[in-house]
Amino acid sequence: MVSLPLDGNAYEKMTAMYASNKAPTIMVMGQEAQELQDKLMDFSQTEILSHAYPGTYDVVTHDERVLGLPITVESFGFLYNQAVLNKAVGGEFDPSSIATQDDLSNLFKQVSALENVDAVSVSPMDWSLGAHFTNVLFANQAGDIDANLKALEAIKAGEVSLNDNSVYQGWLTTFDLMKEYNKSKRAPLAPTYDDSAMALAAGEVGMWFQGNWRIQPCSNLMLKVNMASCQCL
Repeated sequence: MVSLPLDGNAYEKMTAMYASNKAPTIMVMGQEAQELQDKLMDFSQTEILSHAYPGTYDVVTHDERVLGLPITVESFGFLYNQAVLNKAVGGEFDPSSIATQDDLSNLFKQVSALENVDAVSVSPMDWSLGAHFTNVLFANQAGDIDANLKALEAIKAGEVSLNDNSVYQGWLTTFDLMKEYNKSKRAPLAPTYDDSAMALAAGEVGMWFQGNWRIQPCSNLMLKVNMASCQCL
């Protein structure tokens, strides 16, 4: 088992291991598959591929070769402490009520109005802000992955003005809200992953930008401090 620190770079680790002829047999990767496609096994004719849902391996399909298998489904967004948000809205919080940035801004204000509670924790790790949150910007540029990649190349080439890009402007507005209501806005690089997890579990913040992989661990922490469950918005 080869592990990485929370701030580690998977692609750099993989390329270094290939260079030293110590590449692992099985690797968990995402976009790295595009860079390493000449080194990966083709699963297109294997029985195990029949158990995967259509579309879940599109990102690793190249020239009819399927260079990987999906092992999980992940999503990211705002994890929230149910008890804190219930108190903030004065009743049972309904996540479907947050449909616009104005809705989100109002919710942040309601949570911040509680005594000794901040609206949101923003983790500074590059994989969280640089990969997960920024992913929202690029994944919504077009209707499918190929079109999104073309849009990304156009942005890199300077062919697209981000000032005129509605997706970018909307994404930036949400980020500005996160910065404004961030528990650690005076020292945004200071909080660790565990700091934010404990803050959410203890009810010191109402929300934390993370993903579904953290729901169960946070819920377990909340049980220890008599808080309600952790959910994902």
